[in-house]
Formats: sequence, structure tokens, C-alpha cells
Amino acid sequence: MKIIELPIEFEFNGQKNNINPSLIISKNELTLVDTGYPNFLPFIENEILKNGFEKKNLKNIIRRESYLFPSRNGERPITPTQAYRQLNKAEEFAGVEHVGNHTLGKTFGYWF
Repeated sequence: MKIIELPIEFEFNGQKNNINPSLIISKNELTLVDTGYPNFLPFIENEILKNGFEKKNLKNIIRRESYLFPSRNGERPITPTQAYRQLNKAEEFAGVEHVGNHTLGKTFGYWF
């Protein structure tokens, strides 16, 4: 599994702005962690192509209003303790070390 940012620069009201949606690559499937800006999918798709991936491999989109780790009933997010347990499982699966709730504080996980 790999996570990359897709830097997108745009102009709004005469000012340059940036968004950085994240792309999770697992095997040959792509999951987009959307930034919540409406009508930006064509720009995001262009960045996916620029990074050497195919749009047809985009299988999931995690929207800003959805929970990254929903509870079993889906109405709320899981607790921090449950999140830590799931991150430990993901850490083991990905073969990385020292990933915790705080580690994601300034990454795509910051928004969830």
C-alpha cells in the first residue's frame, strides 16, 4: 500500500490556491480521499493520469463528509481506541512501524 498526494493548483477570486487530495494505492486499485471541493474531479483525474495511473483503477472515493473508519452501524466514527487497533492492523499489513492516531495528524487522516 502506498499513499501519495495529488497537488492541484487553481485560481479563485484572483488568488492562487492549492488542494492536495490523497490517493491510496493498494495492488492495482486506487482510492481517492477527496478534499470536499465540488466540481474538482476532472482536475483530480488529470493528476491521477500525470502520476502514471489509469482512471479505470479508481475504485473508491472517500468523501470528506464520510468517516474513514465508520462504526458498525455507520452513524458515527469508531472510537480512538478502535482506530488505534485498526491502524495497528494496517501497519502490520503494510509492513511499516510506529503508525498511530497522532501520526496521522498532518496527513490525509487529519480531515477525518
